[in-house]
Amino acid sequence: IGTELGEQEWRGVVRQLLAQGLLGVVADGYGTLVITDASASVLDGFHVAEYVREAAEAIEGPNTPAARILAATWRETLKEQDDGASTVIRSMRARLPTIAFKTRRKELASAIQYIANQNEAGRMNYADALNRNYPIGTGITEAAAKTIVGTRMKRAGSRFSQHGGQTVMTFRAAVLSGRFEALHELLHREYMQRVQDAA
Repeated sequence: IGTELGEQEWRGVVRQLLAQGLLGVVADGYGTLVITDASASVLDGFHVAEYVREAAEAIEGPNTPAARILAATWRETLKEQDDGASTVIRSMRARLPTIAFKTRRKELASAIQYIANQNEAGRMNYADALNRNYPIGTGITEAAAKTIVGTRMKRAGSRFSQHGGQTVMTFRAAVLSGRFEALHELLHREYMQRVQDAA
């Protein structure tokens, strides 16, 4: 995941997440990254797409053109309509009695239950997330972790204590987010001590 973008591009992604307030840096002396309250809780779109595909195949048959069209329609409804999840759930429930095979009815009922539970938990507001330019998949987050942690911390021969590793990641996150100067100023203010002249 994330191999389609280079390191510079992923640095931009991390900067955007920080600039949009979706990620924050904790003032704990380590620069730990956290997800902020401004981040919406959205279920990974790829994961939901799997349930949508399974539901469409339960209705139209496995790997049929009709199932692919139905799944694509539902995916777009989820992304484009403000109440897309409720619309998709209603559509699925309306088709449930028309399925002749018990195993397919069970598969569709399972998909409906999963999507309904996620919708009730408020995790399927994809249209709102996309309007805010929030990612609706985990690929960006996984790639950011790979860029910040994996690229630097897993080099051949690298050995870090927890404190040393966290310090390296703090500086790396500051560089990637364009906030190194602010971190430098903070460190300069916080870690300066007066030295007494020797007698």
